[in-house]
Amino acid sequence: MSGVPYRPWSFEMKVHEGAEATVSKGEWLGKPAILKVRKPKGYRNPDLDSRLTKSRMAVEARALSRLQRANFPSPSLLYVDQQDSSIIISEMVIWKRAPCPGSEGLFVDCMKMACHMATSPRTTS
Repeated sequence: MSGVPYRPWSFEMKVHEGAEATVSKGEWLGKPAILKVRKPKGYRNPDLDSRLTKSRMAVEARALSRLQRANFPSPSLLYVDQQDSSIIISEMVIWKRAPCPGSEGLFVDCMKMACHMATSPRTTS
């Protein structure tokens, strides 16, 4: 492939533009994925902004990892780039109320349960 740059991310469309990040839909290595790029805060000290962004990205990556280990239906973490402040996750379409694991047939809001599972302190057994 002489002269052709390799691009693992293929942009399809912008999903959301917020104050904290831009979220886009596309493909990562040929599979449907979501790209989240955190925006730098111009009003914040650049060193502090960089540290906060890296810390928040690490928390987000840990939360996704915990959900995956718990076999909770959640996106897979595909790629993290702290230099570009970007995270790529697998695309999921489950934004409906659905029975969650362990709910014994009760319908619960899976996103609230996911947030609780991801942010709760880990217990050792």
